[in-house]
Order: sequence, then C-alpha cells, then structure tokens
Amino acid sequence: MDCCAGRIVNTSSLRIPLALESARIIEWRGRLYALAIFLAVFAIVSLGASQADGGGSLGRQLQWLLLTGGAIWHLLQTDRLKEPLALGWAIWVGALVLLYIAISASWSVVPGTTFKRAMLLWIIVAMCMACFGQQRREPVDFLHWHYWPVGILLVSSLLVALAWPAYGVTGIGWRGVASHKNELGQLATLGVLIYATLAISGKLRLGLGLMLLAMLVLVKSQSSSCTMALAAALAVGGIGLLLALASRSATSQPLLLGCGLFTLAVLFGLYVIGLIPDLQGMIDFVFGLLGKSSTLTGRTELWALVLENMQFQNPWLGGGYGGFWNGPDSIAGYIGYRFGGGYVGQAHNGYIDLYNDLGWTGIGLLVLFLLTWLQRIFAARRTAGSEFYFHLMFFVFMAVLDITESAYWRTTQMLNIVLIASFVRCNTLAVAAARKKPS
Repeated sequence: MDCCAGRIVNTSSLRIPLALESARIIEWRGRLYALAIFLAVFAIVSLGASQADGGGSLGRQLQWLLLTGGAIWHLLQTDRLKEPLALGWAIWVGALVLLYIAISASWSVVPGTTFKRAMLLWIIVAMCMACFGQQRREPVDFLHWHYWPVGILLVSSLLVALAWPAYGVTGIGWRGVASHKNELGQLATLGVLIYATLAISGKLRLGLGLMLLAMLVLVKSQSSSCTMALAAALAVGGIGLLLALASRSATSQPLLLGCGLFTLAVLFGLYVIGLIPDLQGMIDFVFGLLGKSSTLTGRTELWALVLENMQFQNPWLGGGYGGFWNGPDSIAGYIGYRFGGGYVGQAHNGYIDLYNDLGWTGIGLLVLFLLTWLQRIFAARRTAGSEFYFHLMFFVFMAVLDITESAYWRTTQMLNIVLIASFVRCNTLAVAAARKKPS
C-alpha cells in the first residue's frame, strides 16, 4: 500500500502486470536468439552463412544487425538497476579477445575484410549478451531457446532429404537444409547434447526420443568428425553425472572408485600382453569403423599446406582475423591447386586456422578464453542444475571438433553463436552463484 496525494494506492496490484511485462521481454529476446540459430543453419534460400564465407553478403550482415538490435532494444526495456548485466573478469577476457581481433585489421593482408568480420563477431557477442547476460530474479530457460529451433531444423532436414534429395542428399552424406553435410552433422550433434540434457532434467521419454532423431540425422550426414567429438563429450558428461550421483551417497563412492581402478588395471594388463593396440593402432581402428583413413580424409595434407603460409607472415601476429580464406581468388587460392580436394574454405582445424589468422598471440588468447569458459562452467554448477552438463559436454565437443573442423570464433556459424551464448550464460550463472554463497 502507498499513500499519494490523499489516495491509497495498492502497489501489490501492479506487481503482476510488471512481472508479465518482464517475462514478455525475456521471451522476445529468446525468440530472437532462436531465430538466429535457425538462420545460421538454414541455407536453402541463402538465409544463413555458409561454412566458408564467414558472414556473407551485406544483406546477411544487416540481418544479424537487426536481430542484435532487437535483442538490445528489449534489454533496454528492463530495469537494469535491479537486474544489471553480469560483468566481471570473465567478460573482460572476452573483451580482450574481441579487441585483439579488431586490431588485427591493422596488419591484415585484407584489412577491410578483417574489420568487417570483426564487427560481425562483435554484433554476435552483443546479441548473446543482450539475451543471456542479464542477472534476473526469475530463471531464464537457456536450453528452451535451443530445443525448438534445433528440432525444427532436424525435422526439416529429414523431410528435405526424403522429398527433395537433389538438394538434401549429396554423394558424401546428407546436408538437409544446411549448406554442407558437416554443418548438418554439427546441428545433429548439438541436438544430441541438448536433448540428452533434457532427458537428464527429468523429461526422459521426450529427451530420448529427440536424441534418437538427432542421432539418425547425424548418421545420415556421415560426419565422422562430429561423431568422434560427440563420443568424447558424452563420455565426459556421463562420467560427470556418475560422479555427481556418487557424491550423494557415501557407500557408492568407494564402489565407483574401485570399479574405475579395476577397469584401468584390466586395460593395462590387456595392453601389456598385446590384446589392445598402441595409440596409432587405436586411431586406425577408430577411423576404420567410421570409414575414414588415419590421415583424416586428407586433412593432414591440408594442414601442412596452411602452415606453409605462416612463413610469409609474422608468427606472433598472424595474417589478420579472417584474412586468409576469402575465395579461390584470395591468397588461399593456391591451396585449390595443390590440395586434391580443391578450395575448401577452411583448414579443417580450428587451432591451425586461428594460428594462421592471429598468430601465437591468438592461440594464447584462445587458451585463456577456454580456461575462463571452463572455470565459469564449474563456478555456475550450483545454480545451473542439469544445464551444467550441457555446457560441460559442449565445451568438450568444441575442443575435440576443432581438431578436424574450424569452429572457434567463426562469426555467424551456428556453433560459434552457441559457444558465445554458453560463455555469457555460464558467466551470468557464476556471478549469481557467487552472490548466493554464504559469507
């Protein structure tokens, strides 16, 4: 109750409309983010950015600017004094990365392209900050805004492959509504991780059913890179879940430890007597199961060609962000003549691509970024609930995938958008967890 000019005002009656208005704003920001995920993949009418173009035409750049502007506008409608942005040291690490990327235009071989792509990356970061960087009293369902766009894209890809195979099916695997079969594989893998987390959260049947759909699409895409990275991510997530369950029971802890030690002892014994192959033998075996060679389908030859380029630029600074892969007529065009697969648009190794673009300084910043992200994931564990397992598995997936694909800091690629969103979201949850910690 409040008294104003002799009148009695019931302020509690205003709380429900204000809460509904706040929820509506959050919902619109989530919808804009979900639309960004959809546009990053959907390529049938050239709405999304392809695997190689790093952002594409002016029209697509305006598309991302409008999405980000909408998210920021909705952010400005909220009470930022009561619900401020979660900043802190982790955000400054991200800002340092963005600053270095923008500055690299000053020594880039194509400064205009580097600056354009740097600004596009800044736009994506701004969108993710507007959507997931605000400290809120009511929880925001981060994974909800991934469930339905990923599901729609998976179902659409399945339908396109069946009804329009001339587009949706290629000689090396399904691509569905994406521009390349590897992009469809990345989408399917993201779906597996999201829906596995949904199953962990208690919606077992729905989560497992959608996981099966995502796994079917992954198999049809024939993306061995995604399959291997997914296996590593699920293994780490499964171990983390087992450890969490064991920590709740004092009797299960020694049992779990004993089983682990026994398994290691058996594996070591089998290795000693020669029943388990050495590392190279295991690599050959795994790739044989996936129908690939241990040269990673020619990727090792491609890596050598890209690394040769470093002799022409400063190894500490690189050639500028996004300054190498700019079409067959760019400085990367010679790879189309020397590599059997022609011009491919990326080194198929995120670490080599970043070294080529940003030098050892860029690699150092990537390591700092990844360590910060991992620390924020574990710092957010108390407030993240089952969402913690998604962020942990996605971290592992990205680290492994970038050995054979380039995904780190690739402007408007779907995985890069989710990467930045995960980083921002984990920082927000970590800040909230620190504030709830008893003094």
